[in-house]
Amino acid sequence: MKKSVEVVREVDDFYVSPSGDKIVYTNFDDEVYFKTIGKKEEKIESDISRIVNVSEDCNTVYFIKDDVLSFKVRGKDKVKIAED
Repeated sequence: MKKSVEVVREVDDFYVSPSGDKIVYTNFDDEVYFKTIGKKEEKIESDISRIVNVSEDCNTVYFIKDDVLSFKVRGKDKVKIAED
């Protein structure tokens, strides 16, 4: 029988890569994070309106905050795509 492993707490929504080692998640404070199993999470943004898309490998997240569509690639700077 496999053991359960706690990865993060207070998760509202999440996405998992096919390999199972990378996760994108939001908490109840509308913050979004990258998480790799065994490593510290990387905060992407606070107060987001919603996640639009997450790449299959969980390395890229598209999201909306304050009516601005942006994306973030793991380990790189956030990029604004379009503003209202």
